[in-house]
Amino acid sequence: MIACISPADSNFDESLNTLKYANRARNIQNKPVVNKDPHSLQLAALKDQITQLQLELLKNRSMGSSGNGAAGEGSSSLASADFELLKRRNTELESRNRELGAQVSALTVSERKAAEDLFSLQAKMGVLELKANGASVGKSTVDGEEMEGVLETHLKTIMSLRAENQALADAMQMVGGGAEGVV
Repeated sequence: MIACISPADSNFDESLNTLKYANRARNIQNKPVVNKDPHSLQLAALKDQITQLQLELLKNRSMGSSGNGAAGEGSSSLASADFELLKRRNTELESRNRELGAQVSALTVSERKAAEDLFSLQAKMGVLELKANGASVGKSTVDGEEMEGVLETHLKTIMSLRAENQALADAMQMVGGGAEGVV
């Protein structure tokens, strides 16, 4: 969603309402459910069972087709060794995947913390700029903590909307539609 706000003081209420509406719209979450036909599930299970039985039949034929059993045992041990190798490799890859997932989670948490720190610093900077501008003109300033909270809220909203916009642009680019129109 793209929300258009105005920097003018006269449009503050309208901009605030726009940001509130955009926040409410962003918080809407749908939970899609995949419709599964019970017959197709049963059919898929039966196909898997047929495949497993065919593999077992081929294995038994290859073991029984050798005359003295030595060649069959050799090919069986070769297939068993290949299977064990693949099994070990699969286990290694799964553990590596878990490690990388943990790293991604840790980086996500640290990125969120850094973004929150950035929001806080930008809000404080905005309050200081407002105080400096108010002091130079000779006007009284609004409560610094209140203004800091408002600025921080607006900055968080702006950053989340930018992130959402970037995610939509990336999704459009993946689909192939391009993202020329998204700003």
